[in-house]
Amino acid sequence: MPWWKRFRSTKATLPSAATASALCTIALAAIWFGAGSVETEIERFGATLANTLAKTTAGDLLDNQRINLAVIASHVTSGAEIDGVTFFDSANNVIAMSGNQDGVNRFTATATIDDTITGYVSLQLNTQAFQPHTPWVRWISSIICVLLAPWLTVLLMQLSARGNRSLPIVSVQQEHAGATPSYCLLINLINQLALSKAERDQAVADAVNMGREVCAVYPGLAMPLTSQGACLVFSQTSVSGLQALYATFLLQDLLLEYETLGQFRCYLRTAICPGDPDEMNAIDAAQMDGLSNVEADLTLAALARRNTALISNEVHANLTEIEKSWAKPFDHPILPDVAPGQILHSVAELPERDAQLVTEQGQVILGFS
Repeated sequence: MPWWKRFRSTKATLPSAATASALCTIALAAIWFGAGSVETEIERFGATLANTLAKTTAGDLLDNQRINLAVIASHVTSGAEIDGVTFFDSANNVIAMSGNQDGVNRFTATATIDDTITGYVSLQLNTQAFQPHTPWVRWISSIICVLLAPWLTVLLMQLSARGNRSLPIVSVQQEHAGATPSYCLLINLINQLALSKAERDQAVADAVNMGREVCAVYPGLAMPLTSQGACLVFSQTSVSGLQALYATFLLQDLLLEYETLGQFRCYLRTAICPGDPDEMNAIDAAQMDGLSNVEADLTLAALARRNTALISNEVHANLTEIEKSWAKPFDHPILPDVAPGQILHSVAELPERDAQLVTEQGQVILGFS
């Protein structure tokens, strides 16, 4: 495949590249045109960057988004000027960290939302990186950095998104690993008849790829369903009903922004997985108890409206009373024939705060895709 086809254009591509260039330019400007001593420049750079990180990650700190914060910390410490970054919650517990945490050049900033403290950011700078260099080396390095920063940033994001973005968590082996109550997100490619076979295959691949990105945030398994769509499976032990609802809207946002040829509709239901889906590489839908009639489930997904979440009564029962109020009873003329006796609900949109969380997660993922 030609190298230029490896980059899929999205609405987040240009802002991500512009941000990378801006950060690179600011860092270089601080080195080139700073006034005063090196110590003064270190103080100004460290305080500014710590405050900027605190402001931009306040929402993630409030929502305890460990994966997002770990990715941000890793990306920030990739620069030579920064030795280490640590994120704390409002109780001073470590949420995420990256790099070296020893040293004396530490800068701390408080993250707040509406005067409410959501956490703290601690930054450790590398003083050696601020020492003056030979002018011609600085000129060449500056030009290369500014020109290549957007492309290198996108490439690194691609590699990072396909690697392990999980925090190092000590897991406890289950004594009786086996049947796992799970949430199943069925994704129907509703315009499959309007696409060629190659386009259908690519659309399903796009859905699976974006599903894997969702599973990096909400642990689970993404798998294709022939040429009809895809399926995401989340363990109810690690993903709550609300998070499964978030995952449904997040996936649809990603597919919309990714500009794939496919058009998709989603249906969220429960089933029993023969193992923990987060620890499985692949599974046949027929092996899942409650998911034997995939055709009927995909038909139900096709009944859903665009950018909504159609959920089963079992999923609805796992939500809190406030979360249940977001859903409305769903009815359709063919529903009694497709799913006799079943009660479905439709969530047209999330509340503003929850919708903003999903949007921010999508922006982080698309910046790495």
